[in-house]
Amino acid sequence: MIDYQDFAAKALRDETLTRSECQAVLDTPDEQLLGLLQAAFTVRS
Repeated sequence: MIDYQDFAAKALRDETLTRSECQAVLDTPDEQLLGLLQAAFTVRS
């Protein structure tokens, strides 16, 4: 299972996500969308 908060923390440190991390975001299954949205909100707020 992917920890999207790790991606959010990386973005907040102004680090670029790798190609595979970006692909993982795009491939997020429906069951994990809430976690992805929570991480996105962390970056936006």
